[in-house]
Amino acid sequence: MALDTDLGIDSIKRVEILAAMRERVPSLPEFDTTVMAGLRTLGEIVAYMDSTLAKTQLPTVNGQRSMVNAPDAPSLTIDNSPLTIDRSSSPDLHATMLAVVTEKTGYPTEMLEPGMALDTDLGIDSIKRVEILAAMRERVPSLPEFDTTVMAGLRTLGEIVAYMDSTLEKSQLSTVNGQRSMGNEATPAPSLTIDNSPLTID
Repeated sequence: MALDTDLGIDSIKRVEILAAMRERVPSLPEFDTTVMAGLRTLGEIVAYMDSTLAKTQLPTVNGQRSMVNAPDAPSLTIDNSPLTIDRSSSPDLHATMLAVVTEKTGYPTEMLEPGMALDTDLGIDSIKRVEILAAMRERVPSLPEFDTTVMAGLRTLGEIVAYMDSTLEKSQLSTVNGQRSMGNEATPAPSLTIDNSPLTID
C-alpha cells in the first residue's frame, strides 16, 4: 500500500512514523532522507530499514570476529644498557708479541720496546713479519683476520700490538651485539586463524 494515495499519509505524518520507529527500534541507524523520500509503499520502507540495519550489524560482527582471531602480539624488550666487554680474560697481546719476537729473532724480551721498528731496529723482513703474525694467530686464536693493507703500513711493535688489540675488541663487540640481538628477538608470533565462514545475523 502506498503511504500517500492509499493511506493518506503526508510528509509530516511520515516523519512522525519514522521517529516512532527509531524510538521502538533504537538500533536503527540514521536514514538517508533522499532515499526515504523516494519510497512509496510500506513494504519498500520496511525493506530499506531492514537493509540499513543489517549493514550496521555487519561491521560489529566483523569487529568481534577480528578481536577473537587476533592474538596478543608478543612483547619485545629492548636492552639499551651500555655494552661492556670483560677484558680481564682477554689475552695480553703485548706480552705475547714480545715472546713471539724473541722466539723468531733471538732478541731478549727485556731488550724489546714498543717503539722499536721491525725493519730498521730489529732487522725483521717481510717474510719474518709473516711468520710472527702467524705465530700470534696460533697463540691467540680469537684474533680476527688482519687487513694486510693496514698491517703493511705499521712499522713498530707498539703499532702492531695496538692494531691487533683494536681488531680483537671490535670482534668481541660484534659477538656481544649478536648475542644481545638474539636475546631481544620477540618470540614467534602465534598463528592467526582466519574465520572465513559466511557471516550470519541473528
